[in-house]
Amino acid sequence: MKLDIHIGKVKAIAKKEFMDNVRNKWVLSLTIIFIILTLVMSYFTIAATPSSVSEIAIKGEWDPINNYAELGDNGLGGKSYDAYIVNNTGNFTFDGQAYEFVPLDWVVQIDSHWQKFKFMGIWDAASNVPELTDNGGNGTQGDIYYVQVAGNTLLDGNNTWSENDVLINWDGKWNKLVAPESNVGFKGYSDTVAGMSTIAAMLLPIIAIMLGYSSIIGERENGSMGVVLGCPVSRNDVVIGKFGGLGLVMFTTIFLGFGISGLIVGALAGFADSLEYLLFMVLTFLFAMFFLGFSIFMSTIASKRSTAIAGGLAIFFSGMIAGVILFGIWAATGGDINALTEQAMKGVMPQFPDWLWAGYYFCFMDIYPMGAAELFGITEFFGFKLEYPWFINAPYIFAWFIFLSGSTFLASILSFRKKDI
Repeated sequence: MKLDIHIGKVKAIAKKEFMDNVRNKWVLSLTIIFIILTLVMSYFTIAATPSSVSEIAIKGEWDPINNYAELGDNGLGGKSYDAYIVNNTGNFTFDGQAYEFVPLDWVVQIDSHWQKFKFMGIWDAASNVPELTDNGGNGTQGDIYYVQVAGNTLLDGNNTWSENDVLINWDGKWNKLVAPESNVGFKGYSDTVAGMSTIAAMLLPIIAIMLGYSSIIGERENGSMGVVLGCPVSRNDVVIGKFGGLGLVMFTTIFLGFGISGLIVGALAGFADSLEYLLFMVLTFLFAMFFLGFSIFMSTIASKRSTAIAGGLAIFFSGMIAGVILFGIWAATGGDINALTEQAMKGVMPQFPDWLWAGYYFCFMDIYPMGAAELFGITEFFGFKLEYPWFINAPYIFAWFIFLSGSTFLASILSFRKKDI
């Protein structure tokens, strides 16, 4: 079969599509919104890479009897300065050291070892009750107090205490841990990717649909498509050129938005995981190209613009609710909701059958964040331990979106060949 493709004409069409769309005010506005949202999300990500007890990251609750968080020797189950708040009475042994835990004690990972921090009670920072003194006085290593009353007691260099701050006796002084809800700031790539992928999953499909839905049907309705095809230009040239030009607009939006955010976050929090961040941007581009390809396909088969945009929005909203529908099918076919609730309360990733996980490949808004998490080796998401089956991994998800993008691209070419103008 003759492909009937002319590279020079494809380039000319792609250039025109890019220039016509990249200068549109709404494209620029959405790009600016995208940049601002990614910066805001990266700034307000709570998970950090702490370097002292003053930057401990509270990961959740821990039961020493059942050990649902699967903590173990040599710091297994966490990273440096991760902490869990004990919610039950029991004994547990870490690295040969037996500990007795009671509720509100902490278990903290320091230097690849889990250690017990003992809850001593509450502290009044206004009147210094119970009385604490500099250099960790009136306490021992690992003692912790919660600030119940804000105040300005001067203690080991700190004189501003807010309600719910925590005092930690460590390294011969009382250290201040700011209340977790106030612990914000620019963090590393792996700690911000969850928020960025959420923004991308909601905003980029809309941009892609708005770019693609009128690419063919718009010119058919105003009569310009007949003029274009009257020139020595093939239908393949038109579809490929439009796909390439609009794809370049998406590329610019994504790599400008994530690129600026990535440079700022990297400069302030370090460039660790920068390769994974680049791959994350590529995955995001493939995700967006699927929606662009589908909207162009709808533009080739629709008889009017309203039908084309309705088709694009339909795939967007179906992607949003597909996960809920899939979960409903699981529940209706014998899924144990009560067991699921118990697992969720313990911060344990629910155990789902493989067919349910496989179905998530058709839940575009869900499988894309899963791919992002896999890229960075994220093992915890919104308090849950991630335990995906073997076929939920980054290479497979990359391949899936390449397949989806390519399929919609080929479908657009084939459908436009047969369309009456």
